[in-house]
Amino acid sequence: MTLVQKGVVPVEVDKLVIAGRLTLFKDNWSKISQDQWMLDTIKGYKIEFLSSPSQAIQPTGAILSDSQRV
Repeated sequence: MTLVQKGVVPVEVDKLVIAGRLTLFKDNWSKISQDQWMLDTIKGYKIEFLSSPSQAIQPTGAILSDSQRV
């Protein structure tokens, strides 16, 4: 069975956006796979921490040169 036969359709995406697009295709992924872990991961992977992360030191702002400033 081909992907077209399974009902997979192209998804319009902004050509400038490169990262974080996997979730846009979750409906298509569910048509070609029943692997629940994979489908949950595509929807949004959740990191399982042993405890809540903390930050001991306040970060400082980056120092930019004149050419780096917008």
